[in-house]
Amino acid sequence: MATFFWERRVPLLEGYGLTEGSPVISINREHAPKLGTAGQAIPGVDIRIADDGEVLSRGRHIMRGYWNKPEATDEALKDGWLYTGDLGSLDEEGYLTITGRKKELIVTAGGKNIAPRYIEGLLAADPYILQAVVCGDRRHYLTALIVPHFATLLPALRERGIPAPSPEDVVRRQDVYEFMQERVRSRLADVADYERVKDFVLLPEPFSVENSEITPTMKTRREVILGCHASEIEALYARGRTRRGVR
Repeated sequence: MATFFWERRVPLLEGYGLTEGSPVISINREHAPKLGTAGQAIPGVDIRIADDGEVLSRGRHIMRGYWNKPEATDEALKDGWLYTGDLGSLDEEGYLTITGRKKELIVTAGGKNIAPRYIEGLLAADPYILQAVVCGDRRHYLTALIVPHFATLLPALRERGIPAPSPEDVVRRQDVYEFMQERVRSRLADVADYERVKDFVLLPEPFSVENSEITPTMKTRREVILGCHASEIEALYARGRTRRGVR
């Protein structure tokens, strides 16, 4: 988006902040912007990256604490540093890039906080869905990467007269998408509208330990999966204007 505006000689200066930081921590300057970053720290603000990648900030701008929440305050403030809960990196010139959320909360473009694992659990409870990873951070709606449970799906499709020779063939079929669309609608019928998956892509192979997409304890490595399937995710949002998706 920033590139779009700059190419039209409309400066768009990205920054970063949060309520606990009063709220601005960094911003790009018009004379030296670096597109795709959140800029450099504003005067009087220190930024560093913890060993686990979390963005920390220190300075007079930091809150004193959460009202009547001492435990939450102790968790967020340590040795004068605010632990933001965001993941990021600093380059050699001090430009901050935000790369994700430490606690995996999805924050939509409309400001809604969504716990993706809850939605994923609802989807994976369907007999025709083996795995699901929900996407939508800083987007207007949720999408998902879904791995069908082919052991149950293929026989069900054949009973309905839908050719199902292999997983690779199945995930490309529009009638299969429509079948799975109904499953997604059913599983998410009781959640809020902003928590519903509006579109999804079906994947022919499950996430695996071998591909570093899940841990040996079967926990999904969200950033790895989203990175590996970035093109599919972008395609979902690109077609969002013309495809109805799941309501």
